[in-house]
Amino acid sequence: MEHVFIINPVAGKGAATHGLRQQIEAVMTDLGQPYEIYVTQSPGDAERYTVHRCRQHEAACRQAPQFEGVKLRLYACGGDGTLNEVANGVAGCSQKNVSITVYPCGTGNDFIKNFSSAAKFTDIRALVFAEDRTIDLLKINQRYAINVCNIGFDAEIAYHMNKFKKLPFVKGSMAYTISIFYCLLKKTWYPFDLEIDGKSIHGEYLLTALANGRYYGGAYQAAPKAEVSDGFIDYIGVLKMSRFKMLSVLRLYKEGLHLDSPKIKDLIQYSKCRQFTLQSKEPVPVSLDGDIIQTIRVHAELVPGLINFAVPIS
Repeated sequence: MEHVFIINPVAGKGAATHGLRQQIEAVMTDLGQPYEIYVTQSPGDAERYTVHRCRQHEAACRQAPQFEGVKLRLYACGGDGTLNEVANGVAGCSQKNVSITVYPCGTGNDFIKNFSSAAKFTDIRALVFAEDRTIDLLKINQRYAINVCNIGFDAEIAYHMNKFKKLPFVKGSMAYTISIFYCLLKKTWYPFDLEIDGKSIHGEYLLTALANGRYYGGAYQAAPKAEVSDGFIDYIGVLKMSRFKMLSVLRLYKEGLHLDSPKIKDLIQYSKCRQFTLQSKEPVPVSLDGDIIQTIRVHAELVPGLINFAVPIS
């Protein structure tokens, strides 16, 4: 197997590069495994390099029969944004004999919380011997999300969270909570026209979330029933409510109790689906694994089993 470690040097306020290269070199030398280290140069570079490395691997397999069957594993060393770039790079190529995994050194690293062995993702040796499993991806317009696409108020929160988490001593869930209170001072709801597996809905929404994974925002369990390999998008719609009401149910949302709470049952929409379209008259913030865009239309579909993801043995 070929092992390629893609390091985002600014992830986790620079934590990604602090001693990580030495750890990788020590473990891989001890195991006698071939490896490469690539440090990204700019936003989007992890995706560009992933595409380049996948094509290089595919070409080697075609040209040398003895190379066919050799696997390539790409390690996203950073946060969920780095993982998103690597996943998009792999999704755009042939995935034969290619898998990805993550060494978490960002401020959130929410995707690994979907697995019982989450703590072992920081063990490089465990990652080398991790087992591949196929997982789904969300295709949002022309890009992929591996974890969650959130639209509206919480995407606005995610946008400002990226600023707050740069402050000293502020990390994932704390930055998200600070951003919530900041965004409460602004507009909190949006009129949306939705189509969910052919069913049309119109309403005034605080937010909508399309989930492959369960967590985002550092610790918020927005989609407690989501599974990364079940072939469905978990749709959560939260209708317009007062700021006081929002604060009163925040704990439920954080702990993943909102879907079944009688306290807000009339304000929550939930279903599993495969196709989703949102139309807005004005551009709204959309977050793809933390990457923020503005758009008036979101089309989402579930692409089952699109990539191989290596999970440490629990």
